[in-house]
Amino acid sequence: MRSLKALLIFCLAFGLFSGCSSTPDHMVMGTLQMFAGEHEAAINSYTEEIALNPENATAYNMRGFSLAELGRLEEAMADYMRALELDPLLAAAYNNRGALYVDLEQYKAALADFDRTLELDPEFAAAYSNRGYVHNEMERYDLAVPEFTKSIELDNTDYSDFSFRGISYFNLDRFEEALADFSRAIELEPSDDISYFFRGMIYSAVERTDLAVQDLDRALELDPENAMAYYYRGGVQYQLGNTQEGIEDFTSMIALVPDDPDAYSSRGLGHANLDMNAEAIADFTRAIELNPSDTSLYYYRGIVLFKVEKYEAVVADMDRVIEASPGAINPYFYRSVALYAEGEYARSIKDLDLIIVNQPENGPVWLRKVIASGKLSKSAYKAALGELEKFTTAASGQEGNLAALIAQFYLGQGGVTEQQVMESANGLEDPAARSEMLCVSHYFLGEHYLLKGDKGAAKRSFQSSLDTEMDHVFEYKLSKRALESL
Repeated sequence: MRSLKALLIFCLAFGLFSGCSSTPDHMVMGTLQMFAGEHEAAINSYTEEIALNPENATAYNMRGFSLAELGRLEEAMADYMRALELDPLLAAAYNNRGALYVDLEQYKAALADFDRTLELDPEFAAAYSNRGYVHNEMERYDLAVPEFTKSIELDNTDYSDFSFRGISYFNLDRFEEALADFSRAIELEPSDDISYFFRGMIYSAVERTDLAVQDLDRALELDPENAMAYYYRGGVQYQLGNTQEGIEDFTSMIALVPDDPDAYSSRGLGHANLDMNAEAIADFTRAIELNPSDTSLYYYRGIVLFKVEKYEAVVADMDRVIEASPGAINPYFYRSVALYAEGEYARSIKDLDLIIVNQPENGPVWLRKVIASGKLSKSAYKAALGELEKFTTAASGQEGNLAALIAQFYLGQGGVTEQQVMESANGLEDPAARSEMLCVSHYFLGEHYLLKGDKGAAKRSFQSSLDTEMDHVFEYKLSKRALESL
């Protein structure tokens, strides 16, 4: 909220204190003390003035301002009321009382006072600014912009008008205009931490990450307790690939606001990215404790639990996600694989069927269904192979479709051999992708040989899967389990 400093300076210069005919020294001293932030002393000076001149409306108004600055809101309100009783045309008192109503979150009353201020003085810049501030607080950003614009037209030296209008533009997704306003605010007041903070957020949103870090660094230099600055800088660090630095920022945020679930979930994502799985699970668990209705937290925790092969817990977390969002496909995938790993083949097949309905081109899912069906019964295995022909028929003619090639191998179609499958997997240009596909292909071949009763070939394929050293790939873990059971 804007103060009345400009108006008070004007009054001091020209001696225009309402009802102040004989004791200007108290008014001058009080005002100087108020400007210096010495509000207790200012209150004493105004009180002495009121004792000598009890009808000085301006003295009540200015004492009310200092009382409000000290958080003595009831006393401040009483002084503003008395000022307006003595002088119903004192625009400054309406503006100050309106600001107090804002502090009390009584926005309707605040707007009424600012409206009255401008009726009495249409060029009272602070009242336009304060009215814009209320619109921002009420999330009526489109109404706030013209208020700040009018205030700037009357006085373009107050950095806060540019900063607050920038916030309005920011919330209207008018980022270029917001950037211009925050930059102007910083030019006028280089210590304006809020403008650095918001400008940093905008730079982050438009992927100007280096500038974002610079501004958020500066915001935190000016206000080390700005928890949200740590939050956004942590996110930018993730964007830059600086995962550890991001984790440190979210840790700093947690130190300031230990009950914020977003801080824990964001740090959890960083821990998960660094394979710090125990830490990630702990972070997501704490986030869930703080916000149990956010099912995305169960999903993220479920993925980490999947990585550490806590399959029963994966099923429980994905159950929560699917209950809340039955149309999301990925949770069914994780649950189906976890159920398979737990030996619950029928439930796994049910989830795989749902995925197939939504993604009939997803070859690996068809193959997983065949394998799970083979574990369930011979009749289920035979039926699944029959259904697999639907996939190979739809995928016929698609070059480079490795899943379709493996499916043909399963079905004995087209004379496809193991060598052809492996040549296809080995033909990928990217080394990491090639190793992953070799790991996956060897696993699927191993399961095929196992279902056919050829344990020797199955062992060879599972071992080849492990030889890729792709231990982050789920098929690697399945190959290891299969090999241990043989």
